[in-house]
Amino acid sequence: MEQRREQINRLLQLPQEADVWQFGLNQLSELVYLAGRGWHPWLMMVYSITNPTALAGLYFHIDPPTSDFLWSMLARAVENPWRPVAPHRPTELQVRDDSVGHYLKPWIERLGIACVLKDKLDVVEKVLFDEGEALFGKVYRLVPGADPIWLVNEDDGSCR
Repeated sequence: MEQRREQINRLLQLPQEADVWQFGLNQLSELVYLAGRGWHPWLMMVYSITNPTALAGLYFHIDPPTSDFLWSMLARAVENPWRPVAPHRPTELQVRDDSVGHYLKPWIERLGIACVLKDKLDVVEKVLFDEGEALFGKVYRLVPGADPIWLVNEDDGSCR
């Protein structure tokens, strides 16, 4: 927890720019075969809808991402976004209104970023869908509104 506080303090030193981001997380419903085994990989992305560009992402994560991993992806987008974007904090970050969004919301707000919980994230979900098809062929999203991730609280081990 101390390490995260230090990271937040470091991120707070970065400038804040009028920018709206979306954080998307989808799991492919189609199997992708790797090393003779079928997987339903996770695709994640932080995307600026103000300046349409990807800031950070991961296109093939086999295991459900942990809460620490999701936080690190957001922190990476702020501190070390993909080029040509300069490091900065957005004014707003939109996340799904699910267990992931509710977990991330207080951390996002500690960075002075407005966190908006939404039922649907049209822009980043479309980008993830297109990227999934480009990488893996025809893919399908999981049932809309599904909340397939159980987040493990690193402090007490509880799941939600």
